[in-house]
Amino acid sequence: MKASTLISINDISVDYEIASGGGILKKAYLRAIQDISFDIKEGDTWSVVGESGSGKSTLAMALIGLVPLSDGTVNYNFNDQKITISSKKGKRKGMKSLWRKIGIVFQDPFSALDPRMLVKDIISEPFIGHKIGKKTELMKRIEKLLPLVGLRAEYLEYFPDQLSGGLRQRVSIARALINEPEFIIFDEPTSSLDVSLQAQILNLIKSIQRSTKLTYLFITHNLMVARYISENIIVMYLGNILEKGKTADIFEKPLHPYTQLLMASIPLPEPGYELKKPSAERVTQGSGITIPNGCVFHDRCPVATPYCGWTPDELITIIANELYNLTGERGISAEIISETSFDIHVVNGNIISEIKDIISRNSKFFKTFREEGNVFHIELFIPWKPRMIKVDEYREVKCILFDKEFK
Repeated sequence: MKASTLISINDISVDYEIASGGGILKKAYLRAIQDISFDIKEGDTWSVVGESGSGKSTLAMALIGLVPLSDGTVNYNFNDQKITISSKKGKRKGMKSLWRKIGIVFQDPFSALDPRMLVKDIISEPFIGHKIGKKTELMKRIEKLLPLVGLRAEYLEYFPDQLSGGLRQRVSIARALINEPEFIIFDEPTSSLDVSLQAQILNLIKSIQRSTKLTYLFITHNLMVARYISENIIVMYLGNILEKGKTADIFEKPLHPYTQLLMASIPLPEPGYELKKPSAERVTQGSGITIPNGCVFHDRCPVATPYCGWTPDELITIIANELYNLTGERGISAEIISETSFDIHVVNGNIISEIKDIISRNSKFFKTFREEGNVFHIELFIPWKPRMIKVDEYREVKCILFDKEFK
């Protein structure tokens, strides 16, 4: 029997309010995630991977209404209720019902548990808070949960600081399960544990899913954890999904250049193994504050094209850095004419030939450039906005190299 869709995420975006510079602070917004869409079927496990600042945790919080959506909708199709989270004002009804249906396991079991509460009270708190049933029902659920999560009954009378990190995380999992949810989010649940405990908790999480048929969303920066725990993977960078699909397919043949770089960075426990060293012509680091034009990864991409979103600021920085590395000179000034054109003014006439060579080496990122005395006029291509391209039944990638319209 084909599984039905439990959660449908449709073009959601989240903006965080920040302060802009200037004499008087004005409101400004950072787009933390942008145009995210995918479906989660009942019983599936999805992992969301990416570097710090990629938007993984913001995505998780948006799915459960802990941060408001700027655009889009999230539709939940629970067994006995349908709930929608929308960017429209007032469309946040049913949040309490939603939270009753969802469990969350946080990254750090040491800070996630109240040190002043007994374990039995920590586990019971969601059940009591949502007024689900009587105390007799609560005790039945706790008795059922203890063997499922690997806790002995005596631990119920302990305080969290009397337990190891692994046991604390088992308590966190029990707390997430007490309301018998249909969906659980794991936000880096093993990153603060040592390797042996990580394996135990991951095996426990998989065992619980086999027993309960729960649906999981797993946030992690560890690709090998994602490979072990999930059937599906989303690769995020600066708030954008760059690739998504079946875990086995993505590990066997990553398509997006960013996914390829992530996979190449995985160390393997094999004698003599050396990390792959993909050539990277661009070495600038993406920023979570200033989102690049076009493809958000283009300024780090080893196969970026002239259409991937280059701006005058980026090219000016590249030329100035290469000049300084070559000559130690900072003898240029730049004037931005438009979003796709700028002039380089050479202050020191003795380095005109060096600057010309640098511009020529980077000319694959320009549309045209011409020299007039000590001024170089440079025009860029209008950036091509990448789209999610469906490669096969399960795989999608956001890269113009796979866009037939671009070709």
